[in-house]
Amino acid sequence: MLQNAEFVKYEDVVPCIAHRTKNHGSTEVVDPRTKQTRKSCEKYPSISCDIHEAFLSVRLEHSYTPASFICGPDGAPLVKPDDAKGWDRSVAGLVKKLQEVQQKLGRPLPRALHDKVLADLEEADQSLADEKYEKAVKTVQKYAEDKRLPASMREGRLKAKLAALEAKGDELVEAARAKRDSAPEEALKLAKRVQRDWKGLEAAKKAAELVKDWEGSAGAEKS
Repeated sequence: MLQNAEFVKYEDVVPCIAHRTKNHGSTEVVDPRTKQTRKSCEKYPSISCDIHEAFLSVRLEHSYTPASFICGPDGAPLVKPDDAKGWDRSVAGLVKKLQEVQQKLGRPLPRALHDKVLADLEEADQSLADEKYEKAVKTVQKYAEDKRLPASMREGRLKAKLAALEAKGDELVEAARAKRDSAPEEALKLAKRVQRDWKGLEAAKKAAELVKDWEGSAGAEKS
């Protein structure tokens, strides 16, 4: 299976083999990438027995072996052994299930784009820490709306980062409210900053309401 050309072409898939015995025996193979000789399991020549033994720490519920699962990026099983009879007993059946899962998850990101997204999000975290709020919001918001990214990333990592930005925006809105009586000009300035830097997010709407209310009050007092 692991050396079948039809299966191997799924380079986005990471196969994990779990087996509880170390008594298969080992054999020496030449690694196709490093060209160096190494010891491998006789049953699974692409890995060592220690590897398939280690995967037993991942507990997926099943009452018999062999049993196969297809899991998503978060480790949750998307296809279980009993979902369809014999789906994991042939390369054709396994490939068909992989295709079904990929249709649901979307195609994986090209490596270059994946690395760029992670680098940009790391930079956004630093921008947030450095109080460069507008830059952080624009970066995270851009990727949160990017349809090229898989739903798992938009609903997971990016949704969490948006929530963190909203929390910071809410914190500053409350700080502006707290300054209203003692330092009204500072309060208005802070509210306007949140309105500008958090554009498109809920925090900006809350800040805009304060700005409208406070500027309206100031105009009424002058008249």
